[in-house]
Amino acid sequence: MLNKIYKIVVLTISCALAFLFCKTEVHAAEIPNPAYTISGEDYRETTNEGTTIWMKNGGYCSINAPDGYGISTDVNGTFGSSIEVSVDSVPPAFFLKNEGGEMFPVIVSESFKWDTTLPVGEISIDGTNQVFSEFVANPAKDLFYKEQKTFTVTGNDSDSGVKSIEYFVSDTPLDSSVASGSDQYTAVGANGKIECEMSGINYIYVRLTDQVGNQSVISTDGMIFYKDAQAITTELTYIQNSDKWVEVNVFPNGNTICQIQIGDTVISEGVDYEVNDDGVITFYPSAFSGLEYGTYSVRIQFNPLDYSYVDQEGNEASNDITMLLSVTNNKETWGTSVVRSGVTNYVSADGTTSAEVTGADVIWLKEEATGVSAWYALDNSSGIFPTGSRFWVKWIHADDNPTEWDYYYGQLDDIHKNEIEDNRSWIFLVGVTMPDGTEYTELAGEVLLYIQLGADWDKEDTRSCYISQNVDEAISVSSAERDFPEGNDTFATLKLRHFSPYILFDITKDQGDSGASGQDEPKQGEPEQGKPEQTNNATPNHNIPLTADTAYPMGWLGAMVLSLCGMLVVALRKRREIK
Repeated sequence: MLNKIYKIVVLTISCALAFLFCKTEVHAAEIPNPAYTISGEDYRETTNEGTTIWMKNGGYCSINAPDGYGISTDVNGTFGSSIEVSVDSVPPAFFLKNEGGEMFPVIVSESFKWDTTLPVGEISIDGTNQVFSEFVANPAKDLFYKEQKTFTVTGNDSDSGVKSIEYFVSDTPLDSSVASGSDQYTAVGANGKIECEMSGINYIYVRLTDQVGNQSVISTDGMIFYKDAQAITTELTYIQNSDKWVEVNVFPNGNTICQIQIGDTVISEGVDYEVNDDGVITFYPSAFSGLEYGTYSVRIQFNPLDYSYVDQEGNEASNDITMLLSVTNNKETWGTSVVRSGVTNYVSADGTTSAEVTGADVIWLKEEATGVSAWYALDNSSGIFPTGSRFWVKWIHADDNPTEWDYYYGQLDDIHKNEIEDNRSWIFLVGVTMPDGTEYTELAGEVLLYIQLGADWDKEDTRSCYISQNVDEAISVSSAERDFPEGNDTFATLKLRHFSPYILFDITKDQGDSGASGQDEPKQGEPEQGKPEQTNNATPNHNIPLTADTAYPMGWLGAMVLSLCGMLVVALRKRREIK
């Protein structure tokens, strides 16, 4: 539409000039070629519809007469070498005058335009919702990425059009004047893509220039490119109530620790831990104070490259490092650590043997006394006893523990004393200590206790009872083959509802003619029936003499004296008869 108006205006002017030429002596022929030249233009745009002369807003250019001619917009005006063209004075036509005074009318064939706008553009970060279309005077540091990004840049100018789009990456923020005048720019490719390796903090600056030289600069906020910290130590152990420091090692990758949390508690740097330049974290005992026995999650959070992370769409948060903390009992108080067939037991000075409850499984320990040994097991399948509890057994031996022996044996009911076969009994204490040191007494449910039986036990006649100061309580006993750490053997199974003390025994049989125990005399080389064999075999004897005679050896001496007296009386009587 504007082009049509322009043609109408030119036609009108041409008619006016023709009329004027009729009234004056102006020649329409012999116009020099070229009739004029233009200087001072910023951009010449040539299309099928003609030529447009572009100038910056406020700028101007000149229409120059050829050599030997003067130029003026008024036929009666002053003719000079050029006509100045500005935004308010665009001549549609002018006159040329030669040295002979001849004048020639000339129509201006170009259109003149002034570029009044700055180019605009956008920087978009592919794969995110981040788009920047202005110069960021105070850039924030709030874009966090672990992977390299591709950037797309677009530009537009509504007047003369975009001439060039350039970019550069800075590791510091710039003010607008420095960014505009930098010589570090690189042309953006034809597809508008920017792909380059970035690390640390980065700012992208894009400079757009239009055809007349107008420029604008747009930029991004700070982008932090980083890698996650990596764990070297993943598990740590702390002995409860100890004064030991615990060290763990991480590879921070330039990141710094933001927060450490143990369980639900956030601990403090400088108070509960310190970090050196190599990423070694030293936990002070105060970090674990008050923690009960058990396992805890230690969560270490990081600031990417020491920048405070901003949680927003598209940002990539650093991965936390999670470690497993085991707070264990101070097993040094349990006794000397002894490993038996892969099982760790603890033997205290008083002969108590213990093992740690490690979960809902069967807990094994091997008890020894006077060279005789046996395996015990506590079945914690129901999970009554928490991890870290201490399962313990103490064998009360008449020779090693005479006071305790007399105490517990004396509490037995007479009915049980009468049931016990000579040398077929075994008093033991058994219990479980909670991680906090409290002893279990009554149990929440039935618990199975397994006891290895020697070859000389009568499995069919094995019994047990809980020794009580009031009325002894009979305990259900069965026996069966069972796998244990050293192979397979027969084990008695006791069903317990409370702990310590207990006696395991064979009931008395019909003695007949084979002696008091109802058994044949032992063969040469075999232990005497009812006496423990001094051995450390996996299936040892557990025959501890518990009868009154063995408990009180003076009874044997009295019986021998009476027997000798009886024999003397018989001898004297026969001597009298002989006489």
